Amino acid sequence: MAFRLAFAGIALLAFVGTTASAQNAFERSTDKQVVKLVDSLGKNLKEYRSALDKDFRKSVIRTPTGEVDVERYLDDLETAAKTLGDRFNEKYAASSEVADLLKKAAPANTYMHEHSTLAGASEWDRFAADLNRLAAAYGATFPPAANAVVRRIGDGELTQSLNALEKAPKTIGNPLSKAAKGNAALATVSGAATSGLNSLGQAAKTLHGRVDKGDPATAEARQIQTLADKLDPVFANAAVPADVKALWTTSRGDVDKVLQAFGLAKPAASAAAPAAR
Repeated sequence: MAFRLAFAGIALLAFVGTTASAQNAFERSTDKQVVKLVDSLGKNLKEYRSALDKDFRKSVIRTPTGEVDVERYLDDLETAAKTLGDRFNEKYAASSEVADLLKKAAPANTYMHEHSTLAGASEWDRFAADLNRLAAAYGATFPPAANAVVRRIGDGELTQSLNALEKAPKTIGNPLSKAAKGNAALATVSGAATSGLNSLGQAAKTLHGRVDKGDPATAEARQIQTLADKLDPVFANAAVPADVKALWTTSRGDVDKVLQAFGLAKPAASAAAPAAR
């Protein structure tokens, strides 16, 4: 039996009033930084477990909502941390594994704060600090908000979207310019779209460069957001051919992915599904 079952009522108190940070821009962590963080939390979790009083570790805690086998709960927590470490890689962000670890750790966090004189309290605080940083890297908080979407755009996924946006002046601009020839109604729209796409492509290139160097890049991500928002009504114009609109819709998806990577766009609920990693 896990803490999350026995302390469901207590854990709920930690959720009330907590909001996800996904809508607020955050400085994105690289894959290497996440790997280092996952290694750190695994080590700190073991140190926390070792610091606990032996009798407490072997105890069964009775609460109004049930009983908790502490040793078994700690086993579950370590398994969740190990599973995350084993599965995270450049192709898989392990968002569902992070969500599982955060949820499993939340009730213990509440318990340790309410029993701050227990042996291991300081070790828990260090482990919880890692969980806070991990949650932030996935656009969430620790403890996680009720029904929070925990989602991270990995380095490879972000690079793929930026590459596509850098090419947008050609992949979208060329078909649009071709369609605008001899079409007076579309010519003006084409001019505005071409200018905007050129700016978007350059902004994507600039952001790409900063991401590769590991430099702060939230301002550059916001620039992409601003440029894309200005292009939306341009491509919504009735004169724009359907196939060109479809191309912009695809690029808009890449823009939204970039924004999500920096906490500038709320992830869709479907992103929590295992298929969307």
